[in-house]
Amino acid sequence: MDTELTPHESAYAPSAATAEGTTAFVSRVFLWMGGGLIVSALTAAYVGTNDELYSQLWLEGGALRWIVLFAPLAIILGLSFALDRLSFASVATLYFAFTFLQGLTLAFVFQAYSSSSIAQAFGASSAAFIGAGTVGYVTKRDLGRLRMVLLVGLIGLIAASIVNVFWASSGLYWAVTYGGVILFTLLTAYDVWWVKKIGAEMPEGESKRKLALMGAISLYLDFVNLMLFFLRIFGGRN
Repeated sequence: MDTELTPHESAYAPSAATAEGTTAFVSRVFLWMGGGLIVSALTAAYVGTNDELYSQLWLEGGALRWIVLFAPLAIILGLSFALDRLSFASVATLYFAFTFLQGLTLAFVFQAYSSSSIAQAFGASSAAFIGAGTVGYVTKRDLGRLRMVLLVGLIGLIAASIVNVFWASSGLYWAVTYGGVILFTLLTAYDVWWVKKIGAEMPEGESKRKLALMGAISLYLDFVNLMLFFLRIFGGRN
């Protein structure tokens, strides 16, 4: 999703980049996102299918598991507050550290779900992501007005998930699940629109290259969350 790092929209003229440059920037973002997903998938599969390693990390890991769990959030916050001061190489390193740590966290997927459910969820999330991303890319509408609505929706979704940890309501569980699919589908459209906007309006340079990585993180999170919610729908636990 859009971050506070987004340059002020009025700072750049639409003619600052050619259509080819915009396409190249969007492609760059998706390449970074794809690379991050591969790192996470390989890490999750390796740890999640190794019972001994999984147990050492998540069942017997002590403080280590909490570090792994919260380190990705620390990385995102660090990038948000220090992006301008970091070199591109540092941002790229932190990006792949983020995706590696996320892979360790996502190892539970291979422990908890059958391979057929994982495949179904991947197919459904890919279809939803591609469809929403296409809409976000080709639309002529200004999706900027959706930002606050989506942010409020995300906060509400997180709050409802926390409440249901204690309430354990089946109805709320499914409301959160389907609401999550809808929310992250809309976030995908918005984030692709935002990436295209940055590609069209921001001049080339290191700042734009770093923003490509921030866009990749947003789209990475959209896809991963879509897949996790679809996993809840398809079930098929081991």
